Amino acid sequence: MSKNKSAYRAKVKAANSAANSAAAPTAKTAAVTPKDRQRLGAQIVKQNINRYRADIADWMYALRAAENVLMPNRTALINMYYNIGLDGLFTSQIANRKRGTTAAKYELVAADGTPNDEATALLQASLWFKELIGHILDATFWGHSLVQYDPDLYDPLEGMLIDRRHVISEYGAVKASEYDNDGTRYRETAEYSVSILEFGSKTDLGLLNKAVPYILMKKFAIACFSEYTEIFGMPPRIGKTNTDDPIMVGRMETMLRDMGSSATLVLDNSEEYEIVNGIVSDGLVYENLIRLLNNEISMLVSGAIIGQDTKNGNESKESLSIQILEGLIAEDQTNVVTAMNTTVLPALVAQGILPDGLRFKYMEEEDLDAKFEKVVQLMPYYDIDPQYIEATFGIPVLPKQQAL
Repeated sequence: MSKNKSAYRAKVKAANSAANSAAAPTAKTAAVTPKDRQRLGAQIVKQNINRYRADIADWMYALRAAENVLMPNRTALINMYYNIGLDGLFTSQIANRKRGTTAAKYELVAADGTPNDEATALLQASLWFKELIGHILDATFWGHSLVQYDPDLYDPLEGMLIDRRHVISEYGAVKASEYDNDGTRYRETAEYSVSILEFGSKTDLGLLNKAVPYILMKKFAIACFSEYTEIFGMPPRIGKTNTDDPIMVGRMETMLRDMGSSATLVLDNSEEYEIVNGIVSDGLVYENLIRLLNNEISMLVSGAIIGQDTKNGNESKESLSIQILEGLIAEDQTNVVTAMNTTVLPALVAQGILPDGLRFKYMEEEDLDAKFEKVVQLMPYYDIDPQYIEATFGIPVLPKQQAL
């Protein structure tokens, strides 16, 4: 933390301490002291991600374990989520949707709506805050996010997210290992809602769970298509020779292997060479299945098929699809605002990072194209201030030169 941030935080701590001294201290702020703090993720035994060729039966097994009423365990299902995260289309669809929120401009304002530029600049310059927004958004996809932020105890960027494979959100526990049936009850600690923050649902398995069957089938279809291409991409070749002569057999095998780089053959009078052209197919069944699965994945994440259907796509359809995606992004931003104002900002106030009484909001972006069109329409009837045009649109305006 830089000197400016440290000075600002010291000033905030002094102001918060003065405000708290006038009133009775809350249970959270009074109970948490530096010596009592502990890193929740330090007890976790690190383990490798279990990557294997999964199928629908493996997903159903993982789903049953996660939905077990008496002893829920999401370890196998989270490993499944990591595996499907390798799909290129699925990754890009999630990134496009999240980028609409992480790239949006925000500010912290007081109760009367006055912006607090100093507090906003502090958060905008902090890498951990951008990462925290990402974890809030991920709760929609993964179902749940548990983070711990405490700059007095450790580097906030190191291990902020508690490994989801070790979290039992239904009971509010973090287990040390995959085979642990109990764990630390984090909701019962004094740090909960101060440095330990929770986002998402306690029972929802997230949007990724709905995408698992489509991506598993897509991997199977691509594997089959790849095998088909390997077999029929180059027509089978047959060489006939004297199999009793090992020298002739070896020479024929060498010629067949080298046919990919050379079209010249030297055959004996007793040898024959033939290219089989009897099998005619273009693998359309695999292409249709992969296209169908890609569309289902896009509908699941973006609510529409954007930029993929090059055969039947058109501008009006793309515009409508983008509007649907923007509606989902607006909903994501609403969820982030709610989480910030009810969970994150009170925790940062309790830690002395932010002053009390602020709220988080996204800034409304102006539609400059629509505004510029209105200016053009008004020009024949009114005089437009050149300074306004330059300040709003960044277009320098000079007086029109008179013709000589």
